[in-house]
Amino acid sequence: MGLVENGAKGQDAGDGTTGGAGGIGGTAGAGALGGAGGNATGGGLYAGKSAKVSQSSFVSCQAVGGSGGRGGYGGTGSTGGYGETGGIGGYGGAGGFVANGGTNGAGGNAGHGGKGGAGHTGGTGGAGGNGGTGGSAEGGGVFDSGSLTLTTVSFMSDSATGGPGGIAGGGGSGGFGGYGGIGGDGAGGGGGAYPSYGGTGGASGNGGNGGNGGMGGGGGIGGPAGNGGAGGNALGGAVYNTTTATVTGLTFSSDAVTAGAGSAIDCALNDGCPGPIGYGATGGSGGTGGTGGSDGGGGGFGTNGTTGTAGAAGGNGSLGASGTSGSGGVAKYPDQD
Repeated sequence: MGLVENGAKGQDAGDGTTGGAGGIGGTAGAGALGGAGGNATGGGLYAGKSAKVSQSSFVSCQAVGGSGGRGGYGGTGSTGGYGETGGIGGYGGAGGFVANGGTNGAGGNAGHGGKGGAGHTGGTGGAGGNGGTGGSAEGGGVFDSGSLTLTTVSFMSDSATGGPGGIAGGGGSGGFGGYGGIGGDGAGGGGGAYPSYGGTGGASGNGGNGGNGGMGGGGGIGGPAGNGGAGGNALGGAVYNTTTATVTGLTFSSDAVTAGAGSAIDCALNDGCPGPIGYGATGGSGGTGGTGGSDGGGGGFGTNGTTGTAGAAGGNGSLGASGTSGSGGVAKYPDQD
């Protein structure tokens, strides 16, 4: 009788590779600055050069500055990149076969699935735009930028009112986190070789474990709110002139200047609110375990691989920073500057 040889064991397979991580979400663009309100000069009379006024009255004339424009809203941050799926484990090799009555080779163990890639953080929301400055008001009754002569002129209930500051733009929402990648599946174990010529069948290979899921990406940070616009100035309820004036016999009654109000931050009115949070994403599910190979005797199978663990969810982002209210304008010279 010749020498009895045993069959070689099938080769154990390699594990699947880890999935690549997703890229970070991009930061959103900022909201535009609100435009300034228009200026108001000379509710009753505007003179760009020399002006002489006599034996006249200006009653209930008004110069009112325009409102500042509202700031634009910040854009929403981009969603974080998704994690890639883990690689599938390699399949176990089959056991070697012999024809001389020896023990046939065992099947190789399968490779484990690769871990899913991590999702990335969502992008930051864009900044809200600042509100525009309110327009100024100069000279409710008369405005003059040259030489001015006023003789026996009365001013009654004339007024200059600065424009209100523009409302601040709200910050943009933070981006959503990217989903974690799914774990790779474990492969099946190799089968043992069947008996022949009185030999013994080979043992079975075990199935590979499923890969764990990747962690979900965190939510992005909300964008900062813009600041409220400043109120416009009010100068000279009755008369405003930029040079020295010559005046005789003037009378003033109930003239007024009112500064423009700065814009307040008030989230209840959706004025200049911080950007909302971005929400974290769920983790990837675990990969499925592979099945064990059959043994060479036909009576059993190798151990099945286990299912991978799901990845943890990403945390939520935080609110954006609050804006500040605009300052009030300056009110001076209710009668004449």
